[in-house]
Amino acid sequence: MTDQEVSYLVEQADSTFKKWKQTSFEERAGILKKVASVLDRRKEELARLCSIEMGKVLEQGVGEIEVCIAIFTYYAENGARFLADKPLQTPVGTAFVSYEPIGVILSVQPWNFPFYQVSRSAAPHIMVGNTYVLKHSSNVPQCALAMEEVFAEAGAPEGVFTNLFITGPKASELIANEHIHGVCFTGSEAAGTSIASEAAKVVKKQSWNWEVVILVSCWRMPIWR
Repeated sequence: MTDQEVSYLVEQADSTFKKWKQTSFEERAGILKKVASVLDRRKEELARLCSIEMGKVLEQGVGEIEVCIAIFTYYAENGARFLADKPLQTPVGTAFVSYEPIGVILSVQPWNFPFYQVSRSAAPHIMVGNTYVLKHSSNVPQCALAMEEVFAEAGAPEGVFTNLFITGPKASELIANEHIHGVCFTGSEAAGTSIASEAAKVVKKQSWNWEVVILVSCWRMPIWR
């Protein structure tokens, strides 16, 4: 993608965020349930993409998609409870913690579980009200594009889930974009160091791991009355 294309898509994700954050938990959960349904319907096809692009045995690819279905279903069914305001004990007055979305999240993911790695970070982010832009590993482009298509088929508003065909260095540069409000990452130490460095320069939220972690970026806001 050209720089102009990337800028347009990130701006679109930011514009969509302003509307998406106003939607109800029920509406967001509905989209996640539909994503799970589309994944289930396209399970064999998506598993074959895993085999073609990164060599996964077909049976294991089917198993990976089934895990993704479970992830989207889990957050659809439990997200509202996780994100509900939490009352706080205070000596004077009343107070509670409110969880609020922060904006566009840039996600950088590896090739070894091309659908699972995306699902485990996209599902909670989208449920919390963030929008999600993906820079997937360069050797699984069909898997990356297929995930964007799954969200489109599920009826997600354009800009809720966006795939970016960009290089690793371009992804690091993108962290400084004014519309990117957080970055999540799973991958190598070298790539993680680069991403963490760029995020620190512009003081942006970051969550990264070389193995497995579920990442959600949101404000945790104590509110007193």
